[in-house]
Amino acid sequence: MAQKQTCRLVTSMPGGDNESSVYLTDSGRMVPQREE
Repeated sequence: MAQKQTCRLVTSMPGGDNESSVYLTDSGRMVPQREE
């Protein structure tokens, strides 16, 4: 992985689609995605 992505959308987590959608920031922090 030579390319560095700032925000990666991870949807490989069980439990739901939108609820389990989290963003992996560059710092390795998991940010829950909320659609309001």
